[in-house]
Amino acid sequence: MRIRKKALPILLSLALAIGLCPLCPSTAIAASAPAASNKYYYSSTYNPYYSAGLVGQCTWYAQGRASEILGKKYQQTTYEGNAKTWWSHVKGFSKDQTPAPNSIACSTGQWGHVAIVESVGNNGAITVSEYYGSSRRFHTGTYPNGQAWAKASQCTFQGYIHLKP
Repeated sequence: MRIRKKALPILLSLALAIGLCPLCPSTAIAASAPAASNKYYYSSTYNPYYSAGLVGQCTWYAQGRASEILGKKYQQTTYEGNAKTWWSHVKGFSKDQTPAPNSIACSTGQWGHVAIVESVGNNGAITVSEYYGSSRRFHTGTYPNGQAWAKASQCTFQGYIHLKP
């Protein structure tokens, strides 16, 4: 009986950590690749990167996820295929160096990289959802900070574009 009493808190903690708690409210974190029926990703109305044939690139995913979070098309001043221009093409959103859920992490480099910050830990660690252009695969990962995330992508961190006030 003692083992069961000790195991229950551990199992509940593990369930919470991986999002399996049926009693907990949904956090709406992207845990998997978007379905082909998701209009925010697979429609040129919401995602110009879709119509440009960039499905699977980080810009395609970030555009779709940002639109999904907002419930409408995420607007930029211009749409270019490279992520390195996102930071300078912000239109109507605040940007800074402070991570927050529902923000876009931006970096520069040869092509740059963008990802969506899904959550921020008490210690400042960020959990992002993203696609990698080279492999065209969905990925979630947790990094100590934006600089570590950008370094893992062989880029230089720029900051966060905040989708929600």
